Amino acid sequence: MKIVRALAGAAIVAAGLSGAANYGLGAWLHADWPGTPLRSETFETRGFPFALGFDATGIALRDGRREATLTAAEVRAPVWDPLALTIRPRLPATLSDGTLSATLNAGTASGELAFGYGLPDLPLRRAAGRVEQAQIALASAPEMPFTAASAEAALARQPAGDYAAHLRLSDIALPEGAADRLLPGADLGDRIASVSADATVGFAHPPALHGPHPELARVHLATLSIDWGGRGLSASGDLSADAAGLAEGQIALTTRDWQSWFDVARRAGLLGRGEHLVESLLRSMAEASPDGSVSIPVSFHKGRMSVGPVPTGYMLRLAQRQ
Repeated sequence: MKIVRALAGAAIVAAGLSGAANYGLGAWLHADWPGTPLRSETFETRGFPFALGFDATGIALRDGRREATLTAAEVRAPVWDPLALTIRPRLPATLSDGTLSATLNAGTASGELAFGYGLPDLPLRRAAGRVEQAQIALASAPEMPFTAASAEAALARQPAGDYAAHLRLSDIALPEGAADRLLPGADLGDRIASVSADATVGFAHPPALHGPHPELARVHLATLSIDWGGRGLSASGDLSADAAGLAEGQIALTTRDWQSWFDVARRAGLLGRGEHLVESLLRSMAEASPDGSVSIPVSFHKGRMSVGPVPTGYMLRLAQRQ
């Protein structure tokens, strides 16, 4: 009997604590206090006592420089890990980062945000999102949506402090004629079969709920693969940001479709006055290759890009240093 009473007492205490946490989490999100990065216009608690959660509208996340907003979502967390949030947006959803606004519709959509318990910052443990049968329409061009069979991205903290990142996109359809308008003459078409990337990224300050804006410090790109209009490109390498936030390092690019990707780089303004030398170099490499493929280093020093030995004048900044 004593055991039963003890278990009942423990259950009551646990329920009380989880209820308080549930209420507190919702109230914290509903607040708009200075320095609070998350807020919502309305919330209604759900799931107690089996889970912490609420339905919220007008959700906003601020990082000190801009604000990202989501019209409405269901937010849930297990009672044993209240800072591991599962987020299911109500569809269609309006997304905005303060500059661009878009409407998302999808067969399914879900996200995850998990924070550590290190005070006072609450460091990011992992972030992930996945959508199936997605359609995204920019507010500036609602009649020209982008679609994708699936899209997923994830960022997870590693024991050493950096983050493992991955990205997978499949069967992307751009608005009709978009590729030709953006990159005239590149002849890539409006369908991207796949994009995949795996990397390890480090930040000057680890991402945290109450921390400063995370600035990229280094990237180890294990692999990047793109299949656009039947033309493939792969990349790998390492980049870091110098004291001014400019890129240092090297990325190796490999492709059999060098002419198409050269046209992409040229149309995007990446090659500058070096474009003719780069084209000649790539053609010579392809002619000397048994299968016509080329593999060439793209290097950065103080942000300035060179393709092989050819400087292009293009500058890459990885971080905005204060």
